[in-house]
Amino acid sequence: MAALDFVERLVRSLDDSMKDLTEGLSRVGISFSGGLDSSIIATLASKYTNPRLYVVGVEGSPDILNARSASETLNLPLVESILTEDAVRDMIPEVVQIIRTKNPVLVSYKLPEYSVSEVAEEKVILLGNGADELFGGYSRYTKMRPDELRNAMESDLTELLMNEIPMDNRIARLSGKIFEYPFLSAGVVEVAMDTPLELKVKGEERKIVLRGAGKRLLLSDEIWTRKKRAVQYGSGTIKLMRRVAKAHGLSISQYLDQLTSF
Repeated sequence: MAALDFVERLVRSLDDSMKDLTEGLSRVGISFSGGLDSSIIATLASKYTNPRLYVVGVEGSPDILNARSASETLNLPLVESILTEDAVRDMIPEVVQIIRTKNPVLVSYKLPEYSVSEVAEEKVILLGNGADELFGGYSRYTKMRPDELRNAMESDLTELLMNEIPMDNRIARLSGKIFEYPFLSAGVVEVAMDTPLELKVKGEERKIVLRGAGKRLLLSDEIWTRKKRAVQYGSGTIKLMRRVAKAHGLSISQYLDQLTSF
């Protein structure tokens, strides 16, 4: 099967996923960074409902700037949650209690999800989780041999489904929201499993077939070619967490350890 055939299958499965998830909904929220994954979700959602985009980050951070640019290109409304050191200091204990872990990386990229769940007016919020694990989005994948890559992606997907998604759902429930994951629908996962590794990661290229889907959906070149940036860096949450901890003379790990006991 040619690469274009996989792109077409992926576009159809994503479209079916979005149609199912938005059925009967007049409006949905989308956790939005202006990158490939969230822009695909926004583009497809706009076919079936009225999406509102939500971005979280430090003023001037890549996620804020990219979301502003992409939302204008997509002609969709954007709500910005600008993070400050004080805001992050207040959120950290709550997020740690909800997700039941003091892992600095997990806390840093659950903070934006928590913020979106608190700010969003819509009950249903669409997230791009799963795209990186299914289609090869992480930079460390480019350094792996095919067998290592396959095992790493399977392990990361299992970790996402078994541990991280339950954390997300606890975050959503406390705000009376529902998180939905278009990339984790059965149809999309099936296409991902069928797609050859070389159409996911090849050399320094990542998410090759997904970028093809973005191009097929007529996303601008600026969006579909945009490189993946981890949430904690794109939003600036890790930097603010470091400042909060440093104000107490601690590392991030030390700061999180002393917050609470489970």
